[in-house]
Amino acid sequence: MSKFNFSIRLRVLALISGSLFLSLGSYLYIGSRMVIEDKTSYIYDYSFSQVRLASLAIQSEVEKINDFKSRIQLKDAAGIEAAFRSEESFLQANTLLIYHTSVGADQKPRFDLERSVGVNPGLQKLPWAEGQLASGKIQLQIDPTSQTLTAGMSIGSGQFAVLQLRLNHPLFDGTAKDFEILVLDETGQIITSKNPAFAASLQPIPKELLESLTKTEFDSGVRQVEIGEKSYLMGYDQVVSNHIFVVSLVPAEMAMGAAKALAKRSLGLGVSIFLLAIGSTLLLIRSFLLRVKDLVLATNRVSTGDFSTKIRESTGLRDELSALAESFNRMGDEIQTLLKRTAANARMEQELETAQLVQSRFFPPNVLITPNLLLHGSSLPASEVGGDWWHYAQVQNYLVVIMGDATGHGASAALITASVHSAFSLMIAELQRVKKILRPDTEILSILSNSLNQALLLTAGEQSTFPALLAVIDLESLKMWTFNAGHPKPYLFRAGTKQYEAIAAESSIPLGQKAFKFEPKLSMTELKPGDQVLWYTDGLFDARVSDGKKMKKKVLLDEIKGKIDLISKNISKPGSSSLADFVLAQTQQFFGSSNSNQSDDITVLSIIVPISANSTPAPSNQAA
Repeated sequence: MSKFNFSIRLRVLALISGSLFLSLGSYLYIGSRMVIEDKTSYIYDYSFSQVRLASLAIQSEVEKINDFKSRIQLKDAAGIEAAFRSEESFLQANTLLIYHTSVGADQKPRFDLERSVGVNPGLQKLPWAEGQLASGKIQLQIDPTSQTLTAGMSIGSGQFAVLQLRLNHPLFDGTAKDFEILVLDETGQIITSKNPAFAASLQPIPKELLESLTKTEFDSGVRQVEIGEKSYLMGYDQVVSNHIFVVSLVPAEMAMGAAKALAKRSLGLGVSIFLLAIGSTLLLIRSFLLRVKDLVLATNRVSTGDFSTKIRESTGLRDELSALAESFNRMGDEIQTLLKRTAANARMEQELETAQLVQSRFFPPNVLITPNLLLHGSSLPASEVGGDWWHYAQVQNYLVVIMGDATGHGASAALITASVHSAFSLMIAELQRVKKILRPDTEILSILSNSLNQALLLTAGEQSTFPALLAVIDLESLKMWTFNAGHPKPYLFRAGTKQYEAIAAESSIPLGQKAFKFEPKLSMTELKPGDQVLWYTDGLFDARVSDGKKMKKKVLLDEIKGKIDLISKNISKPGSSSLADFVLAQTQQFFGSSNSNQSDDITVLSIIVPISANSTPAPSNQAA
C-alpha cells in the first residue's frame, strides 16, 4: 500500500468518524428533546382524535334530534307518535315520551305523561325541571352503562318530548379503556364519564378552564391544564349545536414518562449506530476511491449529452455509494422519460386550449336586451375548462333561462356540460316547433327538466349530478316561474327598497339521478320595473383561496343592496355595468387575476327589469 493511499484512507476515516461523532453529540443535546416533543405531539393527536370521534357521535345524534324536533313542532300527540314511528330506525331510538304541563293542587307546575312509546323503565322520572325544558334548548343525558342518549325538548303549546337513542361508539360502550373521557355542559357540570369516581375527584371544574373553552375561537383542540394539584393533557371538542364539551384527560406525568423512556432507547440506538458505522467505514474505504473515480467519469459523459451512461453497481455490501450509483442510473432514465413527458404535456396543453375553445361555444352571448328585460351573465372556470354552464332561449312569448353546475370541475365536468348543452339545444328546438300555446310550468319546465335528467343518466349513469336552476319568464307580463333542482336559491332585489329576498322555489334533488322527478311546485314571481334577480353557482361562496378564506354571502349581498338603485338608474346608458358585472368585479378582486387561486368554478347571471319596462311585445330574436 502506497503512502498516498494510506494518507487518503486515514483522512477519509477521520472525516467520517468526526462527522459521526458530531452528529451523535448533536443528537445527545437536541435529539432527545425532539423525541420527547414528538412523542408528546403523538399523544396530543391521539387524544384529540378520540375526543373528535366521540364528539361526532354525539353531534350526529343531536342533529337527528334537531331535525326530528323541527318536524313535530305544534303537532298533537298522535301526530308526534306517527312521525316517531316513521323515523324510528333512522333515529335509532327505542323510547318516546310526550308530556304536557298542568298546575297541581299545590299551585305548582307539574309534568303529566300524555303518551308513551316503547317506555324504558329507567325514564319514569325525568332528570330535568320544567324550566330547563321550556328554555327552548335540547337537554341531554348520557348513560355509558346502557350506551344511551336521552334528550328532552319543548315542542310548543306546553308540550314536551323525551327521546332515548342508542350510542354506537367505543368511548360509550366501555371498550376504550386507555384514557379518561368526560362530557361537560356549558356550566361545567359533568353529564357523563367512563369513570364516575375519577369524575367526582375533578368537581368542581375550574371556572377559568371552562371560560377559556367557551370563549376560544376554536371549537376543538388539545392543551395542557391544571386541575386540582395535577397536570393533564386535555383534548376537547365542542358540540356547537348544544354547547356540550367532550373532554379527554391523560395525566401529564404518564405522557412525559413514556416520552422520556423512548428518548433513552433512542440514545442507546444512536450509540450503537455510531460504533457500527465506524466498523463499516474501515471495510468500505478500500473500494471508495475507485468507485468515486467511476462516478466522475460517468458525470463527464452525461455532461456531453450521453444520458445512456451507466455506472457499474456493486453486487456486494449495499452502502451510500451503491445507492448513489443506482440514483445516477435512474437519473439518466428519468431524464429521458422527462423529455418524452415534456413533449406529451405540450400536446396536452394544446388539446386543453382546443377544449376551452369548444366549451366557449356552449355559452350564449353574455348580454341579452329586450324591451322589458336585460340579461347579463358570465363564468369564471377554476381551470382551462369548467363544470358551470348557463344558457337562455326564447320559446313562443317566453324566455327560458337555465344555470347548472356539474359535479367537480375540469375536463370530466366539461364533458357533462357538453351533454347538457346538446340536450338543452335539441329540446328548445323541439319546443320552438310546437304550434299550440305551451304552459310555462307543466309543459316547458317539465319537458326540459325530465329530458335533461334522461340525457345525464345516459351520459354518466348516476356517476355525476347536475344541480340546476330553470326559469320561464313571460316577456309581456314579466311573470317568472322558477324550478330548483338542488341549486343555490337566486335573490330578488327590489329597486327603491334596499331590500332583498331569496326566491324560495321548492328544491328537488339534482339532475342526473334515477330518483329525480319533476314536481310542479314552482315559485312564481311577478317582476316589476327596477327589479333585479341574481343567479349564481355554489362556487361564488364555497370556493376558497389558498389561505382557506371564502367570500361572505351577507357582506356581498349588503353591498349589492346599496348599489341596486344606481345600477337600475344607469343600466340603459352605454358602457354601464350590470349587477352581474358588479358581482364578477368583486369576485375577481377577492380571488385575484389567476383562476388557480379559486377552488371551484364561478358563474353569475343577473336579470334586470328596466325602470322604463312596459307590456311591449316580445322580441323576435332567439338564442339556443
